[in-house]
Amino acid sequence: MIIKSGVKTFGFWLSVVSVIGGVIVCFYIPFNHNQTPIQGKIFLYFVLLLLIGIYGKLLWDCNKLLINTDSKTITFKNRLTNKEITFPFGYFDGYIVSYQPTKIGSAKNIYLIKNKIFIKRICSFTYSNMSELENSLIPIKNLGSFQFSYWKSIKILFKKSVID
Repeated sequence: MIIKSGVKTFGFWLSVVSVIGGVIVCFYIPFNHNQTPIQGKIFLYFVLLLLIGIYGKLLWDCNKLLINTDSKTITFKNRLTNKEITFPFGYFDGYIVSYQPTKIGSAKNIYLIKNKIFIKRICSFTYSNMSELENSLIPIKNLGSFQFSYWKSIKILFKKSVID
């Protein structure tokens, strides 16, 4: 059986609009250099680059997901680059679940792990059929869960282990 990811359009389009808007503002500021003090420009550029980085990372991680339970493979196809990566279930040592707090509750994150390094993430913020995707990952070993923290998120971003 083949299971395709259902993408929540709000998260994807919020990321697209945020990145485009931030880039436009970054190009607009130098043309109004007489109206803004240098400290304001530095702060604004810092905040814009931070937001562009955060939303850019969300956008970069937004993949079309295809799970084939018959051949036991997971395919990630990047929405921006159309680059496709296929992993067999056996490639991963397991997966870990984490709940990231949001304004309306929490977003469930499933991290696929190889050698104590997080390889790919499946997030309920991005995918609308999260329970169906998780049920299809049953052949992969569930390694439990971990408490979400922003420090651990930064370590995951830079491919550092957060597993003891």
